[in-house]
Amino acid sequence: MSQADEIRCFVLERYVAPARAQGHSEIIIRAGDVHRDMGLTNAMPAVCNAIGGTKFEEVAGVTRRARTGPANGANVYIRFSLSKQQWSEPMTYRPREPAPKPTRPASDLMLTGAVALVSCVKSKQVRSAPARSLYTSAWFRKVREIVEASGARWFVLSSRYGLVAPDAEIAPYDYTLNNVGVAERRKWAAEVLEKLLPELAGEKRVVMFAGQRYRQFLIEPLRRHGIEVQIPMANLLRGEQLAWLSEH
Repeated sequence: MSQADEIRCFVLERYVAPARAQGHSEIIIRAGDVHRDMGLTNAMPAVCNAIGGTKFEEVAGVTRRARTGPANGANVYIRFSLSKQQWSEPMTYRPREPAPKPTRPASDLMLTGAVALVSCVKSKQVRSAPARSLYTSAWFRKVREIVEASGARWFVLSSRYGLVAPDAEIAPYDYTLNNVGVAERRKWAAEVLEKLLPELAGEKRVVMFAGQRYRQFLIEPLRRHGIEVQIPMANLLRGEQLAWLSEH
């Protein structure tokens, strides 16, 4: 099996198949995430070519809708629509499959005495609603249930509205930090911190349920203010996160 086939198999199994199983109609794949998750070295052009070509569309049963970013690089984003059909030929990724990522046992998830930050998700109600109810994905609902059951204070990290209290009513929106550049994410993080730090007066710990692009420029400023930052699902893919949440 060529390296390109290995990459296509990996992306199909680790990204496309779980998204299809969860009923998603589209998926956005970042080349840098694939490169990292496969443990590759200096193979970014190979990743971009493997998932950006028509062969991947054929074997995965997807249709490419958009591609953004440089010609080759970590920040190449490709958006695919997912058909209900399975891939056109059996493919199984084996040679480069990384070791299973460790998860934290239920007893290690300590929300008591912490402030939880939960990132927004794409799936939303069509009308304005309190932030805790606006987002409708299974992932968000599971996180909300765990956080609220613990009694911890929590906030939503909204790509559009910044730091939002769970009972604050907001309108639905179609915007994500996953598709914007570093400068815009830094600006968003600075605005979030401006609201968040007063809420953390007397607090020592923050637990983040958020993707890398939502937490990237929040972690170090919080630590500089003496706040311990915990990220329970930092190394888990979305399907693995759903399983982790179900266990907790």
